[in-house]
Amino acid sequence: MALLTSLGEDIAPIGVGPRAQYSVPLSFVAPLTIPAGGVVTSDFIPSGGMTGIAVGATSTQAGMISVQRFLDMAATIPIGAPATASLSAGTANGLTITDGVIFLSFTVSLSNSSSAAASLTGLAVVQQA
Repeated sequence: MALLTSLGEDIAPIGVGPRAQYSVPLSFVAPLTIPAGGVVTSDFIPSGGMTGIAVGATSTQAGMISVQRFLDMAATIPIGAPATASLSAGTANGLTITDGVIFLSFTVSLSNSSSAAASLTGLAVVQQA
């Protein structure tokens, strides 16, 4: 049973099942527009003891979703290679990480492989214990 009660003023667990979950506020995550050929990366997001991550996005252009986990809270010591998934234009795409690797923080990067700016019409980041 997860003992998480809060990750701060703006982050509270959700869900009533056997696992604690929370939705990461969009203030932690990248802006909702990605420049042509560009990449945007979130601020570091604390894990709060959670080990599962799911990231989903719908973009107007093709690109990639990438999640890098870190051993420290300052997001300076990466652990393993980033997990990645493709973004197809106009389609909801997702990435899940459930390998149980221990980490203290992570970042989410979204790239745009098009020559036009991309708008994210949907974006969600969820963690699970």
